[in-house]
Amino acid sequence: MIIRFHALKHFTVKLLILLSILTLTACAAVNYVAPTTGKIAEISVSTLVKGDNMGVNIFKDDNCHFEESKLAGVLNSRIIGQESVDTISFSVQAEQPLIIGVLWGSGVGPVSSTCYPVAKFIPLEGHKYKATFSWITHLEQCVLEVTLEDGTHIPSITGTIDSCKETNRKWTLDLL
Repeated sequence: MIIRFHALKHFTVKLLILLSILTLTACAAVNYVAPTTGKIAEISVSTLVKGDNMGVNIFKDDNCHFEESKLAGVLNSRIIGQESVDTISFSVQAEQPLIIGVLWGSGVGPVSSTCYPVAKFIPLEGHKYKATFSWITHLEQCVLEVTLEDGTHIPSITGTIDSCKETNRKWTLDLL
């Protein structure tokens, strides 16, 4: 009886790992394709918080529909065969709004938590930006702060994925 329970426990763990990998792979089916021509800016996304498989997504519009987002990369990957990095860099279309988010999660089951901060800004042609995911302990919230490469703060709107979905609150700041 103990052997069967032990084998079932290992089977369940393996099944959960397999389902997690398949889910991430399915989400990654629509990868972000960086522009190679036109007005381009560069962005590096990094994390100051440890987490596994932190998806970096580019959203189509202010609604932040996950199904319409493009996966730009994964921070701290635990996917077999994928290098684990704490920073990813890519090109974006300049002179138009960019909405970017980082999905973070920890724990399993009822003791799990997730946080999905997003930031919206207008990258300027030829500029390099840094988006940094961090956790503010005293506020118990995660943030995605966007700066120029040298650390200069830029005008941006930040919030969580729920900020996009609230019907009574739209992103109204005109960044131009």
